[in-house]
Amino acid sequence: MQFGAALSVALVGGVFFSLAPDGAGADKVKSGFAVACLMIGIAMAIAAILSRRLAVTVAVDGAKLRSQARSSTATTE
Repeated sequence: MQFGAALSVALVGGVFFSLAPDGAGADKVKSGFAVACLMIGIAMAIAAILSRRLAVTVAVDGAKLRSQARSSTATTE
C-alpha cells in the first residue's frame, strides 16, 4: 500500500508540474490542478469499483464455505 501511495503521489505530482512548471502563470497552474484532480477522481472511482467487487466476491465465497461446513457437519453426525 505504501508503494502504491508513493507511486500515485509521484505520478500526479509529475503530471501537475509538467503542466505547470516553476514560474507558470495562473492559467497553467489552474489547468494542471484540474488535470491532477481529475486523475485523483478517476483513481478513486476505480478503487471504489474494485473494492465493491472484492466485497461481493468475499461474501459469495464466505457463503459457500458456510454451506460446505454445514453439509460436512450434518454428514458426520
